[in-house]
Amino acid sequence: MSSLRLAVILTILAAAASGPTIAGSQVSQEAKVTIAKVQRAAQERDFRTLRTLMAKEFEWSFGANGVDADEAIKEWRNDKASMRALVDVLKRGCHAKSPKSVYCPGKGGYAYRALFEKGKNGWRMTVFVNGD
Repeated sequence: MSSLRLAVILTILAAAASGPTIAGSQVSQEAKVTIAKVQRAAQERDFRTLRTLMAKEFEWSFGANGVDADEAIKEWRNDKASMRALVDVLKRGCHAKSPKSVYCPGKGGYAYRALFEKGKNGWRMTVFVNGD
């Protein structure tokens, strides 16, 4: 096997290992790309890119101010645990709930979980919450 071919195979395997697990063929390629971009932005703590992948009306807290993406970003800048949790949720896998909705349950129950929905601006993360 040539060294170039081996390098290509190793690169593909590394990318697959670090990307989100998407269950089911019904998850669109567009949704998969968005989820992968969110995961990468969270890993790199790239809040500017992350914000572009979120819906404006974004549920991140069950408190009074928990439905605004800009507020979520402000909070997450000071909270390294949230971005680690988001990466973990996406690595655990996601599945289509409908043609316009992809759910990432994380550990299940009331643990961190995420929701992506397709709207007029394409796929966006609309929910990332912990608790009930």
